[in-house]
Amino acid sequence: PPSFTVLRPLDQGSCQEYAMMWFFSSTENKCAPFWYGGCGGNQNRFVTEEECQNTCVEGQ
Repeated sequence: PPSFTVLRPLDQGSCQEYAMMWFFSSTENKCAPFWYGGCGGNQNRFVTEEECQNTCVEGQ
C-alpha cells in the first residue's frame, strides 16, 4: 500500500519564500514540480524529483 505521505494533497504552504519542490500527485500517479512557499505545507514535499520517485513511486 502507498505510504501516508503519498496520499496527502498538494500544499504550497502559507509563506512567500518560494522555492521549486516536488510532490507526488496521486491523481496522475507521478511526481510533479510545484512552488513551495517556505513554511507550513505537509510531508508530500521533496527537494528533488529523485527523492520523490524513491519515496513515492518505487516505494509503492
